[in-house]
Amino acid sequence: MGNILQPLATTKAVLLPDGKVLIGQGVNRAANCTVDGRPCTFEEREGHAFQMFDPSTGAVKKLAKTTVSRGLHGTATLLPNATVFFAGENREALVRPDDPSFPLMSSYAGLLPRGDPDQGVPVGQVFSPPYLFTAGGGSARRPVITEAPEEISFRGHFDIEIAGRADQIGSVVLLRSDHNTHSLTTGDRYVKLAFREKDRGGRGERGDKGDKRDRDDESELRVVAPKLPAQAVPGIYMLFVVDRNGVPSVGKKVVLKPETRGPSLEFK
Repeated sequence: MGNILQPLATTKAVLLPDGKVLIGQGVNRAANCTVDGRPCTFEEREGHAFQMFDPSTGAVKKLAKTTVSRGLHGTATLLPNATVFFAGENREALVRPDDPSFPLMSSYAGLLPRGDPDQGVPVGQVFSPPYLFTAGGGSARRPVITEAPEEISFRGHFDIEIAGRADQIGSVVLLRSDHNTHSLTTGDRYVKLAFREKDRGGRGERGDKGDKRDRDDESELRVVAPKLPAQAVPGIYMLFVVDRNGVPSVGKKVVLKPETRGPSLEFK
């Protein structure tokens, strides 16, 4: 396992469609905060640098920096377009402690500016992970889910349609992303599903809608549903396909229905 590049309190960790974990925000306002044996800079103390953890290799990589501090009351949520939304924090904590306009006061979060909290303007920010960009900095070409079920059940399988060739897809995943705050998350889940290309019976087959389809333009995947609630609790998920370069599609909302066995209870 890799080591976090800079340990922080109240850090937010968000599961991503490619299986990696985005680590962002958090603070270390202790008087003895150090990095590599030297005192922390303001950006290091406020956790402005994002980090990416790859569970498959154990590596941790430093990413871009934000300009906004977010501690205990900050939040982080994965959005359907595979970006991550960061928001929240106490307004007075959004004023730099070295702002000459305000003397410092002591609080639960350390030394913070005393004065008008309106100087700290709450702001939300959207972080775009590296998988959304090419090596040259342009926008990555993303796979597209053209059709998917609104509900799925445990066991069995379900079918989804994608634009392009099926052999370009590396994974199909269900992701559940709840608000991540106070160093807690109430239900993040990453569920990787087995899949294969569904045989259409030949190139240029006519689909149910009567439109002639070419395999180079559209493909259909047969996906194995979760077998047990221990793998994926019932509820609302985002369904992503991820190509072989690690680029995710836009997520589709899907409801994993709860199991019902035997007669249900009726309350009167």
